[in-house]
Amino acid sequence: MKRLIKSSDDIDYSSIPESNKHGDCFKVAFETMQKDPKNRILVHAIVTGQGDIEGIEYSHAFVIDESRDVVIDNTVQGPQKEFNTNLYYYIGKISISREYDAKSAYEHILDTKQWGPWDSEILSKCKGI
Repeated sequence: MKRLIKSSDDIDYSSIPESNKHGDCFKVAFETMQKDPKNRILVHAIVTGQGDIEGIEYSHAFVIDESRDVVIDNTVQGPQKEFNTNLYYYIGKISISREYDAKSAYEHILDTKQWGPWDSEILSKCKGI
């Protein structure tokens, strides 16, 4: 059953496993982007969960390596951390995304004193789990 979340108050966290809560994807994605800032784009997005969090929309961050057209998501459990970009967007049912090059990401961190999300639409629709 799919739930649309209008605010963080709409989320029933009780059914979400503790291992899926309070992630550090925004920090991890920024650090991943920093390893090759000329070819990588930081992405903040709204994704739709699968498995234990199926149908729940939440904010998430990952990196696109433009030189290889792959998404790098170092928060994924398991050995595979790179995915075809189109497949990743399809599987994650990404509905909204914002892309940041290294310079704009650094500026947002300095301005907001946080890893993200920075976009008001992503922030207002739902908070990270």
